[in-house]
Amino acid sequence: MYHIKPDKRSAASADRIAQGLLTCLNTMPLKTITVSDLHRATGLSRATFYRLFDTIEDVLQYHFDCTLVDFARRSSRELPNGILALLKETVVLSMENHAFLKILVDNGRFDLVHRYIEQSFHLSGVEEKLQLNRWQPVERDYILAQFSMSIVAVLVAWERNGRSHSAAQVVEYLQHYAQIVEKLNGEG
Repeated sequence: MYHIKPDKRSAASADRIAQGLLTCLNTMPLKTITVSDLHRATGLSRATFYRLFDTIEDVLQYHFDCTLVDFARRSSRELPNGILALLKETVVLSMENHAFLKILVDNGRFDLVHRYIEQSFHLSGVEEKLQLNRWQPVERDYILAQFSMSIVAVLVAWERNGRSHSAAQVVEYLQHYAQIVEKLNGEG
């Protein structure tokens, strides 16, 4: 658990530790990072770390929660109409957070990727626009899991192709995929 007091100094230290963790994650897996590694990356003392966090995983959780708060703040604007426009918006936001999502995937934290997509859908109003609440909780969970892993797969392909395609191009590729699936369903 993290314990960030609502003052600027605590928030600044927590943000610095979170950035230090992201720096460390560029060169080592999450499970091998120690408080000493964060101390070297940030210059902040072990006492500061333990005043704010219990574990390294808590730092990851803190950064994750901050990412969602930022997402909610930015997505409070009116969402576009239409499924393709919503899909493009989701792809754009995922591309903007691709580095963090990649860290989660590389460290096997698919639970947080799934929660990111689920919370993003909820906070942005996509969940309501797609009427996901009309499904049973189990069905909704499977739908969101499929979408979460689809976003990961899209980001992996985008990364593999040098991040050279725009969100609009990626959505166009996804449309081609949907056409193929529709055609296969018609043949089945």
